Amino acid sequence: MGRNQGSRMHRSGPRGLAGQPLRRRPRLVASLGAALLVVAGLPGGSSAQSPGEAVFDASLGRFIVEPVGLPIGGSPSQPSRLASHQARDTLDRIAELTGLRALMETTRLRAEQDTFVSESKARDNFGRLKLLYVGGPAGYGKSYSYLWFDMSELAANQAVTEADVELYLREAGPANDPERRITAYPVELGRFRGTTDCRDSWDERDPTWDDPPDRTDEVLDRTDVGTTRDRYSLDIADAVVEWRRPEWNTDNRCNGGIVLHGDDRDGSYRGFDSSEGSNEPELRIKHATDTRAPRGGMDPLPRYVTQATESDPQQAALPLRWWGEDPDPGTGIDYFDLYGRGNTADWGLLAGQARSYGGRFIGFNGVRYEFAIYPTDPAGNVKPAAPADAVTHFDFDPPQVTIDPLPEYMPGPFELRWTGVDLPNAPDRFGSGIDYYTVHYNIGGGSWGLLADGVKENHVRFDQAQQGQFYQFRVMGVDNAGHREADGAFEAQTFIDGLPPVVSIEPVNSIDNPRFVVRWSGVDLGSSGIVSYDLQMREDWGPWVDWDMATSATSRAFEGEYGHMYSFRARARDRAGNLSDWPNPPQLVTAVVRRSELTVKLQLPIVTQRR
Repeated sequence: MGRNQGSRMHRSGPRGLAGQPLRRRPRLVASLGAALLVVAGLPGGSSAQSPGEAVFDASLGRFIVEPVGLPIGGSPSQPSRLASHQARDTLDRIAELTGLRALMETTRLRAEQDTFVSESKARDNFGRLKLLYVGGPAGYGKSYSYLWFDMSELAANQAVTEADVELYLREAGPANDPERRITAYPVELGRFRGTTDCRDSWDERDPTWDDPPDRTDEVLDRTDVGTTRDRYSLDIADAVVEWRRPEWNTDNRCNGGIVLHGDDRDGSYRGFDSSEGSNEPELRIKHATDTRAPRGGMDPLPRYVTQATESDPQQAALPLRWWGEDPDPGTGIDYFDLYGRGNTADWGLLAGQARSYGGRFIGFNGVRYEFAIYPTDPAGNVKPAAPADAVTHFDFDPPQVTIDPLPEYMPGPFELRWTGVDLPNAPDRFGSGIDYYTVHYNIGGGSWGLLADGVKENHVRFDQAQQGQFYQFRVMGVDNAGHREADGAFEAQTFIDGLPPVVSIEPVNSIDNPRFVVRWSGVDLGSSGIVSYDLQMREDWGPWVDWDMATSATSRAFEGEYGHMYSFRARARDRAGNLSDWPNPPQLVTAVVRRSELTVKLQLPIVTQRR
């Protein structure tokens, strides 16, 4: 303790298996992660592109990363960690079965900082002593020891599988003292305000009883230590794994080292060699190259984003949150690449090398968005290509429905039809689609009543038509995003006329008059009004033939021949489409005769009229 820090780094820096100083291994740069992503392919099976070629189309939206390392609205899902000896034993077993053990290395790190604090000498610092006291040594009283190891030289692609602090017991007392339990706790190290960067660790020349480094109550490990000079170890792998993760990770623990507490009953104490002693404290780390790709995903998104911002009715802000975990043995998450696409366009890079767990996405109305998150670990492993992690559709507008026009008059029950489109509706913008329709009607402009709700088709039959009533209709659409078209005024109307017209033909004088005028008239009982007539005639007892069809006239000249009888009948159609039946017997029967023939033969013409 108390050595020049720079010289100590050269003397007691990390050592490999051969005992040589461990050189810093080059950190895998971000481009490697991107290259691996290209090899794996982009989300959803898209063709491989480099991030530079796959930039997200800014016209479809943009993403704003939240402050580094800070999750939005609470902590995201966290990776599991080595939490027990059993978990590490399982890893060792897996390594043995898979041959991974052969790839493991062991690095020994000497304590970079170590000291102890004394209750009896509360203002003194003992960073230059050769011993680390734990317990209650004479003259010092209750004492705690602190140790800190610099792991920055360990290569970024190395995943910690085991980590033990090894201490050499130099002194112990009193004589015949039974084994005493030594407990290791992590020292709490804070972060700089507004960042996720860990503060510099404590210096061994600073801690005192009155001003010690803070610790947590989490027990890392315990071991029973007797009075015999020997080496003892404490398993602190849980803490080392967390210290090694990138600082911005929410599952990272700032490396503050450990503090050792012991039993001070009856003056019991244990004195271990410090870094100034003959057998310096060491951290033995077993590690292996991280070759497993991290996992990652995104928090579910609402199926639809339905509310626009106040400042722009065509866009909305959507929080995106994601998580990542690096399977054991892992090195954590170095950064995330966020990809997205709109309306099935090509995938593009929304945020590259983001050291955060989320941000805000600004999207536009009428776009269906897909997102995929790709974590990369410090070893350069990247999540394989996969389908989209989250999907949503921005839809701010209700549908628009137009009823097909109705005739002014209808004869009775009929089909009401309409056309609906969900807005927005453009080549590059589309809504969520119409889910169903609601149909209202009123009588004579009165209050609205429900005709049908939940209609999936674009038509409904109106069977409630009553003779002589005036009806109005309106239809509202509801889309899949829940937007309902506003109630409005009527969109179609009609009058019900189900009664056909009644037609009559006036009598004619055909004596000495082969050319005469046939006149007719009609009355529409349903009040829609007559639009046309059909007339038929026959000669003597021959077949009926069309004489004047679909005419709006009410008279027509007829030229017959003497000695023949002529019959006439008529029908009419109104604006509602009602068509009266052909009357039987005919409405007019007349014979063309000469008056002289009537005198001699005493024959009279027969004239009949039927109404």
